[in-house]
Amino acid sequence: MKIDTRTTFLLILVLSVTYSVLSAQLSNMERLGVPFVLSYDKEVYKAGIQNWDICQDGLGSIYVANNDGMLVYDGSAWETHYLPNRTLARSLYVDSLNHIYVGGQNEFGYFALDSEGGYTFTSR
Repeated sequence: MKIDTRTTFLLILVLSVTYSVLSAQLSNMERLGVPFVLSYDKEVYKAGIQNWDICQDGLGSIYVANNDGMLVYDGSAWETHYLPNRTLARSLYVDSLNHIYVGGQNEFGYFALDSEGGYTFTSR
């Protein structure tokens, strides 16, 4: 079967257009429905290697239950807040008053912001 130059040109044109349309669709689909995720190494947040729970308050701060205590991330810096018995924190909950309830090993209570902007722990 002999293919003339015009047929070859049309075939290459159709394949090129199809490839460019499909590759554009795939690159858009890769971003569709995929949330933006930023990971932090232990060396950045300077605490234990295992995180158990995570939550966010109404002001946007992130709280992480960690082997060293409760971690707080305000969008620019990490802070570690220790439980009274220096045990690990396993669960967190933020209420409407922005009290951060923490369940730890043999410890339960909440952190609340004090008048100086620091966190104070109250055992329950």
